Amino acid sequence: MALFVALGLAVKKEPNLLKGKTLAQVSYQKVVEILKGKRPIPLLRERWECLKELGEILENKFAGDFLNVFFAAKNDALRLTQLLVDNFPNFNDVSLGRGKKIAFYTRD
Repeated sequence: MALFVALGLAVKKEPNLLKGKTLAQVSYQKVVEILKGKRPIPLLRERWECLKELGEILENKFAGDFLNVFFAAKNDALRLTQLLVDNFPNFNDVSLGRGKKIAFYTRD
């Protein structure tokens, strides 16, 4: 919940924060400031890198706006999941178990 509150406050201050171009260029220090809390956030540098990658993909494939991902899914949750997995490498959480591909599509 703290993540959503922090992002919500940051978007109020900077409405274009979640646009592809802005995310692709966001500095590590900016992410630290946005997510600053009582405790250090695990894997913060990796999360920052994921945000930058997300922004680049939004810019290149979805006209810079995550809403276009939803529009492309056409109100179909399975299609949305497939779009996320196919276009955003960080959402394609797959491992091998007993020789079979096991997908964990639960990114938070």
